[in-house]
Amino acid sequence: VVASLYRLSDRKSLCREEEAAHVEYRDADRQLTEVVDKLQVVKELERFSNTKQADADMRDARSLLEHVGLQLTDKEAQRDGLSEKLCSMENRLTQCEKERTAILEEIQQLHHSATSS
Repeated sequence: VVASLYRLSDRKSLCREEEAAHVEYRDADRQLTEVVDKLQVVKELERFSNTKQADADMRDARSLLEHVGLQLTDKEAQRDGLSEKLCSMENRLTQCEKERTAILEEIQQLHHSATSS
């Protein structure tokens, strides 16, 4: 009986130690997360407080924006050129259809003249 009580006491003691270890681990993990978060904030502040770097970043962004704007202007010009070409081709198609209709009418007249004679 004494041995059973001793083992039960040891188990309770181990459970308490394990529980305390879990609490310590959670606290340490929370503290680590806080430190990592603070470090990230410090890095962001350093990045934004470095005006030379910020100026360089702004110049790069403006340059990229200008480059993209030029590409957009070029693509718009290409689109306009293709649109004009499409209109020209549509006009040519309309003209060809008129010519085809005229030829078919002429063929019908010739056929009608041939069958009438």
